[in-house]
Amino acid sequence: MFHLIETIALHKKFTSGKNIIIAVEDVSLTFDKGTSTAITGPSGCGKTTLINMIGLLVPPSSGELLINSTSFSTINSRERTKYRNQFFGYIVQNFALVDHYNVYENVEIPLLYANPALNKKERRNRVQSVLQKVGILEKVKEKVSTLSGGQKQRVAIARALVNNPEVILADEPTGSLDTETSKEIFLLLKSLVEEGKTLIMVTHNPELAQGCEREIKMIDGNLLI
Repeated sequence: MFHLIETIALHKKFTSGKNIIIAVEDVSLTFDKGTSTAITGPSGCGKTTLINMIGLLVPPSSGELLINSTSFSTINSRERTKYRNQFFGYIVQNFALVDHYNVYENVEIPLLYANPALNKKERRNRVQSVLQKVGILEKVKEKVSTLSGGQKQRVAIARALVNNPEVILADEPTGSLDTETSKEIFLLLKSLVEEGKTLIMVTHNPELAQGCEREIKMIDGNLLI
């Protein structure tokens, strides 16, 4: 059966002085298009390391990652960069926005590295379209430093969507938000899945995990079966 993403015995170790830390140990999983998956577990269990390996941000120590049946153990750095920029959209807990930029400038950032390059009009149309989708177009000229937490996360989601990625990787996307705003952001993410996006989300929030089609639990770098 064809899977959008498949991990085969992914393993990641870090060295700290003489100590070897096993962050992820032989994790094999599949993810299909248009599905939502929550990855849960205690702090330090390897959740973020796992999605960072899936998103090509961190190389595995061993194991194999397949995307669209292509093994990324043989892909050159240029192709990896292209996938990071166009196949994946990233959302993190602390928003990772540039405070002295306005909303438009923050969302435009991934488009400046798009391949093939886009002209100014194409970039403007894309930015306005995703800001409309996430319900924050009226803030387009405002500095992000003036926005509420929920508004900042909507900007971060717009930035993740602007290159029309296949997969959204969300690391604690509501961790900095109040309960009501968390629900709003999660409903927005679920609506994207309904449109065909694939969501892989790290969360400590049991309600959000239950709202996904599948929950994967981790402990000490391993899958909890």
